Amino acid sequence: MFNTQNLTPKQLSALTAVVIAAFVAAGILIMTYSLKYGLGSFLLVFAGSYFLIQY
Repeated sequence: MFNTQNLTPKQLSALTAVVIAAFVAAGILIMTYSLKYGLGSFLLVFAGSYFLIQY
């Protein structure tokens, strides 16, 4: 995939935030069957977790 020794802290926090947001958005999407809520939750959780992990 990619060499994990060369990840910067920003890249690592973005990757972790994408994984967290994808699981949350998939759960919301399965429960509500609404793409609008799934995408909104993905963006909100991604932004929140990215800034919490990075700082």
